[in-house]
Amino acid sequence: MIIFLIPIVIFSEDLLISHIRLSFIEAEYILPSFVSILWTILCFLLFINATNMLDGINYQTGLFSIYICIFFLINNYFTILFIIIIIALLSFLVLNHKNKAFLGDSGSYLLAFLFSYFFIKFYNQEIHVDSDHIFLIMIIPGIDLIRLFITRISNGHHPFRPDRNHFHHILLKKYNLVTTNLIVQSLIIIPSLGGYYFGNTYLFLSFQLLVYFLLILSFRKV
Repeated sequence: MIIFLIPIVIFSEDLLISHIRLSFIEAEYILPSFVSILWTILCFLLFINATNMLDGINYQTGLFSIYICIFFLINNYFTILFIIIIIALLSFLVLNHKNKAFLGDSGSYLLAFLFSYFFIKFYNQEIHVDSDHIFLIMIIPGIDLIRLFITRISNGHHPFRPDRNHFHHILLKKYNLVTTNLIVQSLIIIPSLGGYYFGNTYLFLSFQLLVYFLLILSFRKV
């Protein structure tokens, strides 16, 4: 992935994250060019792998992807493209419901790369979306990825070794598939929309992390 991303990041226009802009801080932090390249590649890698790990049960990645498409549509960004992706995802969800189609690695990697690419482009070209707005959308898959890596390494396992310790697997111990998806999607959508439209993103982020870890601690031994 790194070999694939390096030329894309370096030679694509407006794809380097050269500055960090937060909605609740007036200052803008400029990154040195080398740090900018590393940070951009890291953001790609984190989101791509987090999205792939999110694809562990039916509906979940498809619904998450549709929400991201709607976010871009709300902001009138590449409207036709994201309408086409939504139509394709809705068709996929019908087949996924019948257990006749699954995204797999290729599908989740492709969607995650596209979303990462357009998020960075959108961030660099627009002034009304800040780093923390995007962070609210990505934090649940991202924090689950980090938790899984730490847990696996601490248990002496390879960080990419599959297991059933994902957030959705923990919820499935108590809830059915629909309820699990509802909890995960709500934990992503409600705070991210709240932070985007009402500000105070740090409060919504704190809420997301608090609920996430409370659910993990409450249900992992069920």
